[in-house]
Amino acid sequence: MIQTPKIGIEQFWETLGGSGLLPSLDFDRIKKQASTLQSGSEDPEAIAKWLVKEKILTPLQLQVVLAGHIGPFDFGRYRLVSRSDDASIWKAVDRKTGHPVWLHFFPGTTRDDLSPWNEVELRADGFATLDHPNLVRVYESIVTRTHRFVATAVGGKEALANKMPLKRRLTEDQGLSIVREVAVAVNELQSHGLQHGSLNLEHVYTNAKQGTSRVLLPVVSQLSDPVPDINSLGRMLFRLLSGREAPTSEKLIKAGVKKFTDTLSKRNISPQSCELIFESIAADDSFSAKTFLDRIDTIIAKDIEPQAKQALPSEAAFLAALTPWETERKLEEAVPELTPAKIGESLPTTEYRKTRRIPVGVSIGLTLFGFAMLLGLGAMVANLKKLPPPRTIAEGDVKNADPVEARRIAAEAAETKRKQLAELLATQSYVQEIIPDNQQTIWESPTTGFPIDISSLPPSPRIIAAVNWKSIYDSEAGVLSIRALGPRTDSLLRNLETRIGFELAQLDSTVISLHSNLAFEYDSFVAVTLSEPDSLESCLEKWNQPDPIPGIENGFGTPTGNSWWVSKTVPETGEVISFVVGTSELVQQVARGETASLTGTLRDLVAGSDSNRDVSLILPVISLFNTEGQKLFYDQRKWMNELRLVLPQSVVGLSVSLHHDGADYLEIRADHTADLKSGEAATLMQERIKDKLEQTGLAIQQRQALPYWEPVRARFGAMIRDLSQQLRWNSEFGEVIGNAWLPPGALHNLFAGTELAMTFEPAKAELAGGATKSATPQTLTELLATRRDLKIANPPDLNVLLRNIKEEISDQYLNLPFEFNIRIAGTDLQKDGITQNQRPGALEITDQSVSEILTNVMVSANPNREISGPSDPKCKLVWVITEDENSPGEKFVLVTTRAAAAEKGYALPDAFKVKP
Repeated sequence: MIQTPKIGIEQFWETLGGSGLLPSLDFDRIKKQASTLQSGSEDPEAIAKWLVKEKILTPLQLQVVLAGHIGPFDFGRYRLVSRSDDASIWKAVDRKTGHPVWLHFFPGTTRDDLSPWNEVELRADGFATLDHPNLVRVYESIVTRTHRFVATAVGGKEALANKMPLKRRLTEDQGLSIVREVAVAVNELQSHGLQHGSLNLEHVYTNAKQGTSRVLLPVVSQLSDPVPDINSLGRMLFRLLSGREAPTSEKLIKAGVKKFTDTLSKRNISPQSCELIFESIAADDSFSAKTFLDRIDTIIAKDIEPQAKQALPSEAAFLAALTPWETERKLEEAVPELTPAKIGESLPTTEYRKTRRIPVGVSIGLTLFGFAMLLGLGAMVANLKKLPPPRTIAEGDVKNADPVEARRIAAEAAETKRKQLAELLATQSYVQEIIPDNQQTIWESPTTGFPIDISSLPPSPRIIAAVNWKSIYDSEAGVLSIRALGPRTDSLLRNLETRIGFELAQLDSTVISLHSNLAFEYDSFVAVTLSEPDSLESCLEKWNQPDPIPGIENGFGTPTGNSWWVSKTVPETGEVISFVVGTSELVQQVARGETASLTGTLRDLVAGSDSNRDVSLILPVISLFNTEGQKLFYDQRKWMNELRLVLPQSVVGLSVSLHHDGADYLEIRADHTADLKSGEAATLMQERIKDKLEQTGLAIQQRQALPYWEPVRARFGAMIRDLSQQLRWNSEFGEVIGNAWLPPGALHNLFAGTELAMTFEPAKAELAGGATKSATPQTLTELLATRRDLKIANPPDLNVLLRNIKEEISDQYLNLPFEFNIRIAGTDLQKDGITQNQRPGALEITDQSVSEILTNVMVSANPNREISGPSDPKCKLVWVITEDENSPGEKFVLVTTRAAAAEKGYALPDAFKVKP
């Protein structure tokens, strides 16, 4: 029932608009339609009743709005629609598929209140593996920034407890049939090593017409003293057949089976049922659900058809979106699994690693994977001493060998690995897994955690990285991904362990920040949370007994090295839970309560981050390419050039995260300048990265075929193409998001392939006579003659598209001896009735010169789309080369009109000249 309105009509519409329940277009339409109601167009209650009658909104939603509240209504992917009969359960729908669900909210708001949530998540994860018609399916556990809850299927309209008040009882056949269905559910749980623990009539939902029963699993309630399920089955059967609560097992045993049977027989209950009730209530662990089922089937003495699952049509689409990697599609090529047989083994290594070079031609495919991990982990140890050279031979007997012998042993190991991979080519196939959808919607996130906690970081961070080490080391895929990055990353991690004093496997998580110093270099700071508390004495020993810092309680340091401050301890024992490590100045700032307060792109990207991801890296783009960034990533400077080529100038911040969750998840978030719409920025990022991935795949295929990595090289291009197909871009709430779900093991295979691709560098192309060919155009004419591709399904406005083309070309050729520029003569266009926001049609241009591409853009953006080509007199838009009035001798590309070009004497390119 809708409550009496407490707000006026203006506040009603303002509150409804802010609730997010209606898209803006629907809201405007509905508001206009409501104004035409014959009565009540100014009455919030009348409008609310109309909205409910039209099934636009639910009574619950209108109750909240009429009370002057905007919600919340949306929790992750779900939207509340009503409350169930059980006060702890809320009815909701999945916003994408419309599938109905129940949401079970976990009480408590503070982090301490939520400490038991780990048990809830473990139990929910265990139940989520079950899909049985007698069990109410558990879908997932969810953490948002404000709530934690579990989503399940809808159990039914009403629990059996409401249908069966005390003193009401069923016939023996009815009671046996219902309890048998419940026992089937319990047997399913026991077969997976699980138990319900709080089984009663409140958790059973029956459908008399279908003769089915479903058991709701206790996902959120805390089971301090769980009751064995067999005992609960006996008590349930007693309750249904007698109408009374069952006695305790002690009282039952004391009375004895004869007295118990005599009492129940007066209610026309058979001796066999009485004995089953008695034995199950008094039973120990040896009495299984299977035994109970066999006994009850003997009593019923008739064939019973197994219950079939009644699935809603929306459930298939919902489940596909929930686990997007479970639908299989095979690629046209088989790709070898690069995972070694055992985690303890090492990837083949050679002396090539000491002098490896990263070719500019192999771009973002070798950038995103390694960049997210290698650069992020490198940031952790930015202020450490110079790293030792990477270890090249892992085996003990090779460590002491001379270089020639070491190379021979490594070559033999690599050859063995090559043969193993070659065998895998014939036996394994690479499975591409996607969901059936429109191929454009971004993928569902595997996590919905709180933003990364920056409360222990010093002021003014420039780069932030977060790693959940426990999650990584608890996952075989996580361990393989780290190892697949090779010995350089291994050296970084060992240095990090030395610095913090603990092995990474002993950590729960770290949050790392980089800070500029007076030497224009980055100092790093690490906030550490341990998996298990450790004594302060043990920590001090691991930190090589540093001296106390005067005036800083629990602060320790050395005159020239790191400083530590213990930020959290166990209250009862004083054991260390969390600490920070960094320079003395940074550590003392945090110890005094001077912590980070973010602004700009870092603030926005951290707010959208997810602390549950395995790895996250967040940074303003300028932090990579300033003086500090160039010093920090000097060894990866070619990677930096590659990244600079990919990122449009309008992108000012990046967040990259990786996560292993059955399959592998990659996500990129981009913050951009205000002059570019989020949709346009998403399209731009998609095109840039897709083009670079295609170039990478082609470059890998054209690599020299060396025996040690040939099986990988032959299939690495297919992996890159798969990533390109799976990486989707879109904008949500003003954010640019690109993400991909990849098959299990894909990330560590991509890492390993990247590492090998960089190791086995291609030979340089040379001209006759030994001269190296220059790839950089020396004049504007040469630049316009260079060839490239342009494929855009939904091009942005003309001015944006031209700016993007200009930026991409300028980024590709960083050493141009002239400035490449494309300008639009806005006044000229206005005279012909053309705006700079003119939008071209779809473009698919392959291997054409820049001049040909510009010509095609002019034709596509021409107001009259019926023209025959650029030489058609009705092609108003043209481009010309002209001289910059402010810089004599400097030429640029000017977009103008055919009429203005004739008036001002511009020379048209041949393509625009009208043919006689």
